[in-house]
Order: sequence, then structure tokens, then C-alpha cells
Amino acid sequence: MLLVLIAGIPAIQSCDLNDDDSGHYNNLGLATVHKIKDSTDLYFLLETAKQKLYPCNTNNTSLASTLKDSGRVWIGYNVTDMKTEGYDKTIDLINIQKILTKKVIDLTPSNEEEIGDNYMELLDFSITGKYLNLWCNIPVCDGNKTLVNVVNNTISEDPVKEDYVTLEFRCNAHDNEKCLINYQQVMISFYIGDYVPEGKKGIFLRYNDRLTEKPKYICITSDSFLID
Repeated sequence: MLLVLIAGIPAIQSCDLNDDDSGHYNNLGLATVHKIKDSTDLYFLLETAKQKLYPCNTNNTSLASTLKDSGRVWIGYNVTDMKTEGYDKTIDLINIQKILTKKVIDLTPSNEEEIGDNYMELLDFSITGKYLNLWCNIPVCDGNKTLVNVVNNTISEDPVKEDYVTLEFRCNAHDNEKCLINYQQVMISFYIGDYVPEGKKGIFLRYNDRLTEKPKYICITSDSFLID
């Protein structure tokens, strides 16, 4: 299923001018984009492998300018023999797919209605570095934009699990009684660095489960690498 995420993305010009640009890659990774200060260059950080990857074929290009600092991406790449000082590997980037990247926010009386709490289906999850990655089916109402958030509930108390931080995954399909609900598969990364202090095992995540039609809680730790 991961390959589907980057299928159809136009191939990027290879570092190797003798390469046939067939779009073939041997490695697929979930990474964070880091812009290099006072430069148009960027690099990718693979949190699971704790490796810094320098792409030889994206810097000083229009592609580099479209990527946001600290944004999350799937990258399809090949490792080259080139050496770049300060980096673990120099890569030939073949394909890239941006991932919606958001921060955890507080759930308050003023934003509770807009954040919503529609049913959804959580398919997969992981924690990589300071990011919570969720792969899910979310409701979509007649083309309306669905709002998705991971929130810290300041209104009511959730069940507590020792050594875990409780957060909630919520969505609002902006649906109504005339709306035809469909479900769309998406992946979203949430920055959790400000909400998970040192010493905690992970996240105790609450969401409104589509299959059981009631709230469900799951434990997610840094060992929960189901998609990474």
C-alpha cells in the first residue's frame, strides 16, 4: 500500500546523467524536510534510522522551494557512492509525496464545535522522532473539506494510562442530514514534541471508531512501526 502513495508522481532528474530516469528506486522512507539556513539547499531526516540524507538532485530547483521546513514526506530514493560532509548518505531522489503535517492543539469550548468528533477508521500508526503518524479512513461529505486534528482535551478528562500522554484524534466532515458520506484514505503526521515529555512511553490516543460507533483508546509507542 505504501507504493500507492507515491505512484504517479513525476520522476525527478537523476544525479547520474547516464541514468535512464526510469523512476526505479530501491528505498522508500518516511522523512522530515529540513531547510539549510541561509541556503536554498535541504536535506531529509529519517528518524527510524537516525540518518541524515542529502539529495544530490533537488537543491537549487523549483522542487526544493515547494517543500516546507519540518514538513513530512514519503521519499523513494537510491543511495549513491557520493560523499557529502556532515551527512550519512547522499541519495538520488526519484519520487516524493508530501504528507499533511500539523501540530497538536488544545481542545477548548471556543473551538470544540469546529474541531468536531466524527467517526473514522484508524488503519495504521507509528511514532517516529517527535511525530505521530496516522493512516486512516476519514469521512468526506459531498466534497467538503474535512478538518482533522490531534488535540489535548482541556474541557473534560479522558481516561488516564500510567506513563502515557492522553491525546484525541478528531475530525469534522462538516456533514449534515442531506450529505452523502464517503470515506477517504489519508496519512497525516502530527508534531508531538511539545506534548510528550521525556520519560513517557508514548501516547494513549482516543478516537471515535467508525466500526464500533463509540470512542476507542489505543497505546502508541515509538516501537509501533506498522507503516515505517
